Parts: sequence; C-alpha cells; structure tokens
Amino acid sequence: PASTQRHVKSINKRASGQAFEVILKPLSPVSDAAHSLPSPPKRDISLDDIQKKLEAAEERRRSQEAQVLRALAEKREHERDVLMKAMEENSNFSKMAEEKLQLKMDQIKENRDAHLAAMIERLPNFHGPSTSLHPTPSFSPALTLSRADTRPWRPRGGGPHRHITPPHTIMLTTAISIISGYKHG
Repeated sequence: PASTQRHVKSINKRASGQAFEVILKPLSPVSDAAHSLPSPPKRDISLDDIQKKLEAAEERRRSQEAQVLRALAEKREHERDVLMKAMEENSNFSKMAEEKLQLKMDQIKENRDAHLAAMIERLPNFHGPSTSLHPTPSFSPALTLSRADTRPWRPRGGGPHRHITPPHTIMLTTAISIISGYKHG
C-alpha cells in the first residue's frame, strides 16, 4: 500500500499550450540494489608485472624509432636517386651540346676551306701556298695584274671621277690576306 503510492506533480502550462505532469515513485530497497553494482576487486600489481609493462613500452618505443629511421633512410635514398638522375641528364645534355658544337665547327671549317679553295681557284697565276711568312713576289698584286687591270676603275653612270680600286684587285688582296691568316692562324 505505501509502496504503490505515487506522487503527481503538475507543471503550469507553457506559452505554447502544452502541460506536463511528472509522476514520482517512491524509492524501494529492491530498485536501489539493482542500480549499485559492486566494482571488481582490485588486483595487487607485482613488481614483475610493472617490469613487463616497462619492457613492452620500451619495445614499442624502439619499434617506432626504427620505423622513423627506415622512413628517413628511404627518403635519403630517393633524394640521392633523384640527384644522380639529374646529374646524369645534365652530363648527357652537356655531351650532346658538345657534339653539336663540334659538328657545327667542323661544318664551318669545311665551308671556310671550300670557300678559300674557290677563291684560290679564281686567282690568276697562283703557284701554291707560300713557305715564307710573307707573300712571294709572284703573289704580289702588282705583279699578277696586267697593265689593263691597273687602270683606274670608274663606276658606271657618271658621278665623281675619282680613282676607285677595281673589284678584282680587292678580291685578290682579300684572298692574299685570308691565305696569310689561314696559314698562320
């Protein structure tokens, strides 16, 4: 009879028009025992257990350290590989550039030799390269030109009639200076 009694507490209506009722039940000794569970008994920790836990923690720390060192070693290895590849590519590029430059220089030398041979072929009375440092008398422009070639050359179309060096004389002196420079350079 006393345990079945219930208290009803009413709450005033809210502004929204809702009302609540709270039913309070008296505490019973049975329900009180159900809520309080006994805690498990504490175990006594021995010195061996503490030592085992410390050793396990030390092993975990060593394992983590080794993992970090492995990651760093892999990163360094990768950086070294990248650096070696870059150096190899740079070396290959340098070799290719050097080969291209050598080919270009060889082509320029061939073109210069061909041009020089063509100019020498066009020269009158050429007797081969001179053995001395200075041109021989047979190389002298004054000796190789005929009397008709030494007359003053005048441009066509009038203009001032001053003495101008004929084009073939310019070509001859240019060829002589090229041969002299080519032989000594």
